[in-house]
Amino acid sequence: MAARSTINRTTALKGPEVWQFSSPEQRIAWKHGPTPLCLSGGFGAGKSVIACRKILRLMDAFPGFRVVVARRRWVHLQKTTMATFFKVCKPEMYSEGRRSDSEKILRLNNGSELLWMHLEDGEEVANIIPGLEINALFIDQAEEVDEEIYDKLCSRLGRWDRVTVPQQIIDNETSQGRPWKWFNQRNEVIPPAYAIIACNPDNEMHWIYRRFHPESSEHFEKKIPEYDSGSSTEPPKPTGNLLSYNDLGYKMITMTSTSNKFLTKQNISALLANDESFIKRYVRGEWGSPEGTIHIVTNHSVIPGTQEMVDYLVRTCKLLRVMDYGDSAPTAVGWAAVDVDGNVIFYREYYQPDRLISEHRIAIDQ
Repeated sequence: MAARSTINRTTALKGPEVWQFSSPEQRIAWKHGPTPLCLSGGFGAGKSVIACRKILRLMDAFPGFRVVVARRRWVHLQKTTMATFFKVCKPEMYSEGRRSDSEKILRLNNGSELLWMHLEDGEEVANIIPGLEINALFIDQAEEVDEEIYDKLCSRLGRWDRVTVPQQIIDNETSQGRPWKWFNQRNEVIPPAYAIIACNPDNEMHWIYRRFHPESSEHFEKKIPEYDSGSSTEPPKPTGNLLSYNDLGYKMITMTSTSNKFLTKQNISALLANDESFIKRYVRGEWGSPEGTIHIVTNHSVIPGTQEMVDYLVRTCKLLRVMDYGDSAPTAVGWAAVDVDGNVIFYREYYQPDRLISEHRIAIDQ
């Protein structure tokens, strides 16, 4: 079925745009409200497209709306996410605004702004995020992004106040039995804040799985303090209640490659020609470790370490060193000793993200 995107005359000079959802999951994502949303799934499932349309819809509906669209690496953001966004954002929407890819900014005709942000420079990101004031964010390939960065960006939502909420939108919500419920502490009308991420599945230890996946025990664990709304004279205060991510509306929508009706037979055939672990993760969009199970280290397997113990292992055992280099993920190195009975004892580890190979080499050789 066709979906009518209510583009106003300020941005789309040629009037409303009609387009089709590529899958039922895209429709669900489009209708999802302002609680944290994760679009998880396979290659070519349409995750980034619907996220870009949703972000553009918000920028269009609320003049002056401010958004961050981010990805870990600038080159990937520029060649993929930006390219997808400008497929749905036509030049006439910013012909009287401003587009500067070098300055990483887009301003629509109605004054709404989009800031492009790459997250690979930890120091730069740490300096920029605390000063951000935004109404929405979209992180593409969020499985490559640290949980701390996600939390810091979410903490900047709802802070931009130079945005207009048209009375027509408020009246429309009220007429459907949904009184407007978004106000700041000065009791002024504000737009709802949106946090959207898109990702390919990773393992069950990943922060995205733990927070968003309906089969994660942490998704339902009540551990997050609840706060009231505060007032013009009082900041928000804890209510004494604890909430779960499920209580806060964290939602994961799984989108498979084969559910995209616009994906060509050639694309699907190429994806299905891979092995089962690839298909499970990158076609069906299933979370977990495709190559094997996750092994839990019990307390019985942990030996209290001392320098004397390490010296003994190094002197009497066969020594091994294993490394798993990570480009988007952390690089991990483990130092192990194998005794005469075949017991493998790891006595040193190295685990660091966002480092150059030369930096890894120096740290490992120490």
